[in-house]
Amino acid sequence: MKRLNLMASMATIGLLFVAQPAGAFVYGYSGESVNNVLELSSGNLDIYNSGSYWGGYSLTPGTTGTQGYTVALPTDPGLHNTAVNDFFVFNISGLSAPVTSATLQLQTFYVSNPAVTSIVTFYDYTGSIPELISAAGDDSVTIPTFNDLQSGKVYGSQSYDTGATPLPYKDITLNSNFLTDLNSAIAAHDQFFALGGHLTAAAVPEADEWMFIVFGSLLMTVVAARKKCLLD
Repeated sequence: MKRLNLMASMATIGLLFVAQPAGAFVYGYSGESVNNVLELSSGNLDIYNSGSYWGGYSLTPGTTGTQGYTVALPTDPGLHNTAVNDFFVFNISGLSAPVTSATLQLQTFYVSNPAVTSIVTFYDYTGSIPELISAAGDDSVTIPTFNDLQSGKVYGSQSYDTGATPLPYKDITLNSNFLTDLNSAIAAHDQFFALGGHLTAAAVPEADEWMFIVFGSLLMTVVAARKKCLLD
């Protein structure tokens, strides 16, 4: 009986101390030495500008020629508990339609996603690209832009798991929505084209669900142990 009680207690303690996810973020390398590119059927296109909007109220300015980005959940204390959406801008003035395939190749400098799988979903961007690049400190601009980067047509998605730094490149296949919009922009002789990224994570059990898991596991441990004793 003592052994049975010990087993039950250990099972309960182990489950109660399962780490609760504290949030997640994906940090992209900021520098010109990495080959972050948009791979198209007609050739590769460098990232013209990239950056991030933090919580809808401020901007980490993108810089032409660099390739930094951050995307994060709003529950990450290391990023002041604010959501972060990223963006990528491409100069498409030299492209010819039709483009028939597209893959976004990104290096991930760091991933933090305790106990969850992070998924970055890429969306269309319908606002002003000059404002996207240059806006700073003006909530009337940054909040609608922040929301635009996480809604609309889905262009593709990519899952991320915690790993070494720096992480390997991710090849993100962009879908027919992206190809249709890109070809339309080329036909309209647009100079720039942009997309946004937003991070989500697998669902995490609520407190009452954790208790259900604890007691369910405890009950199974006790039943299995008692059955063994009876068989013996």
